[in-house]
Amino acid sequence: MEEASAENMPGSSDDTYHVYCGAETGYLKGINIHKKSFANLNKGSNLDRDYEITVMIWANEDESQIHCALKNQVIATYEADTGFLLDTRDVTAGEGPIKGLEILDQNLVTCSRSGAFRVWRNSRPIELDVGKDVCRMRKSPFSDRFATGGQENDLKLWDLAEPEQPVFVAKNVRNDKLDLRMPVWVTDFRFVDDSKIIVGTGYNKIRMYDTKGQQRRPVSELDFDEYPITTLSLVPNREHNIVAGNTHGRVALFDLRMQKLVYCFKGFAGSVRSVEVHPSKPYLFSCSLDRFVRVHDIDRHVLLSKIYLKSRLSSLLIRTSFQGADLEIG
Repeated sequence: MEEASAENMPGSSDDTYHVYCGAETGYLKGINIHKKSFANLNKGSNLDRDYEITVMIWANEDESQIHCALKNQVIATYEADTGFLLDTRDVTAGEGPIKGLEILDQNLVTCSRSGAFRVWRNSRPIELDVGKDVCRMRKSPFSDRFATGGQENDLKLWDLAEPEQPVFVAKNVRNDKLDLRMPVWVTDFRFVDDSKIIVGTGYNKIRMYDTKGQQRRPVSELDFDEYPITTLSLVPNREHNIVAGNTHGRVALFDLRMQKLVYCFKGFAGSVRSVEVHPSKPYLFSCSLDRFVRVHDIDRHVLLSKIYLKSRLSSLLIRTSFQGADLEIG
């Protein structure tokens, strides 16, 4: 496939960046899906793996600014259209890279790999220890609760109104046929609603938990290949559909109600680092260590766009205003 061209900063609506990717080397890349082009927005000679972008979120509702969590525990805030660096903030807490970045009441919320969870507000900041070897922290879109999980650190749900103890702690699945304990490795999760959470594991399992019920073990479980699951995304307006990616370069659509794999998308190579389904259109966005960002039609199961970005990609953020009306297959 022809390599995408690197552009200068956008000068018109036709040059809008539809997707943003963070790279292991610290570059923030803006991608125009229609033109199959991209730009390195934060050009600099001092970028290296210490500046890897581990998490990206929108800094405001109009999606004009981006918060990027860097491996060295700094939050860099960029203007989305120009890549202008607006602010940097040191959020050092605990050890290891930031594994979760959220906003609560206009305050940054971070969680490092060592389990240091912080709400960065000037008066009475909240500090929690959520357990070591954290792989992911996310805020519920339905409430002010947060979930955490990692390696030998099972799913926990936290209510910051009563932060002393988690309001839900998952219980490990039962021992295997040889009566051996099953290891725990939570790699990603998504909130289906205010009580149900879908979890992906490093042991190729997709599990659903109901945090309002009495049962702390998963209420359902699916296998996905034999490799660690790295990322999950829900399919909006389809309560039972999710997309999962793994370290073997496989991305698949699942039906949780039917308990089956619906379709495995083709064309990937290298570990998949992030998948996101558009909130209103049937577009599946993904990035992986093979340096490509891809757009699939989740209904027709076809590849709509594939753009080479020259760097190993670690994170992804999409503009919800992207409509994709002019996308063609290929």
